[in-house]
Amino acid sequence: MNALEVRTINQWPADKYDDTELAILIELYKGIAQEHCNNTFLDGSEPMGVKKFIADSIKHCETTGVTSKSMGSVSISFDTNLPAALYNHLAPFRKLRWR
Repeated sequence: MNALEVRTINQWPADKYDDTELAILIELYKGIAQEHCNNTFLDGSEPMGVKKFIADSIKHCETTGVTSKSMGSVSISFDTNLPAALYNHLAPFRKLRWR
């Protein structure tokens, strides 16, 4: 998967993110997908569900917001977990492993 595919899936303009920044995020979320699926995906031949998971995860990372705020002593809480709905894209690619 490359930066152009992420921009296409998320319908972003070409100047939205730097290619190197997107490449780092792609590798990060690809690793999360591989761990979740107990499966390895070769570069450039990821299934469409995995590509959609990566692109949506990057988009979610961009819009992750504040979950609560307190004005008195300025306390802000952020939610950094991915929603369970994003993992639905990976369901067909999960493998069982016995140890």
